[in-house]
Amino acid sequence: MDGLAARVGAHPGCARPGLAIADRRRARCAKILGHYFAILGYAEGPELARVLASAMRDLPLGAAPRAAVAHARNRLDAWLRQLTDGSLSLCTLTPETARAALITLTVGRNWPTDLFAESPSADFLAAFGDALPLALPPESPLPMPEQSLDTARGVALNPLPMPRVPGLRTRRAFVFGLTLMGTTAATFQMSRVFQPGGISQIEILLMVLFAINFLWIALTFCSGLLGLFTLSRSGLPAGLVAPQANARAPRTAILIPIYNEDPVRIFAGVTAMYGSLHATGELAAFDFFVLSDSTDWNAGDTLAV
Repeated sequence: MDGLAARVGAHPGCARPGLAIADRRRARCAKILGHYFAILGYAEGPELARVLASAMRDLPLGAAPRAAVAHARNRLDAWLRQLTDGSLSLCTLTPETARAALITLTVGRNWPTDLFAESPSADFLAAFGDALPLALPPESPLPMPEQSLDTARGVALNPLPMPRVPGLRTRRAFVFGLTLMGTTAATFQMSRVFQPGGISQIEILLMVLFAINFLWIALTFCSGLLGLFTLSRSGLPAGLVAPQANARAPRTAILIPIYNEDPVRIFAGVTAMYGSLHATGELAAFDFFVLSDSTDWNAGDTLAV
């Protein structure tokens, strides 16, 4: 890649130091753009050099790598727009959809000479047109009438009955009773600390705040204590039922929202989740959706291209 960058970025007659710096920056831009077009299947060679020359055409001398990537993306979008508007007559196609189709085709391996070509081959145009529906499904808007949260299709919703759990009232009485006794005892001990010399109004306020603070701590402790006792005896908390061995997993959508985050790290996590679900044998019950609101051009391009 370094040799290719040197060939693409070389500037004849760079005797002055300013031109040498600009040529080194241009060579760096060519190297970064080589990785950019590697996503489309291009490897180091004459075809990648041709693509880089087309992508870097009219690029200002000494442009930064960020500007070079933006310039190459704009040239690619312009070529795709000309291709879809002219040869395929798809005026409503978005640049992101067209780039996704190029990735699907791995154009650098299968049609390396067609990218940025003025007259792409008929085979490439046919394959590109077939790949577009895979990149973005057709729009299918549905009616969105106002709906009530109390009714479903005109039928009133009845709340589901609470399951009858034996001994539930006794357990609740134990938790709340032990909580109140512990709070009362702790507050009484606090009052004994303030007792010598009489209890002032500020000390009464402190004891009220102490009682409120101690109450929720004691409630959490007593609830956890009772849950530990229940698990040690029955294995399942009251009201829960163990899943059946042959029960099918419900259809579940896994949403991954992204906002200006590193796509490599995000999709590494998605890959880990995908592998874990595949190992369980229930992968068919899960659908992955990546929702990107990124405004950073770098992260957005990595997702789109």
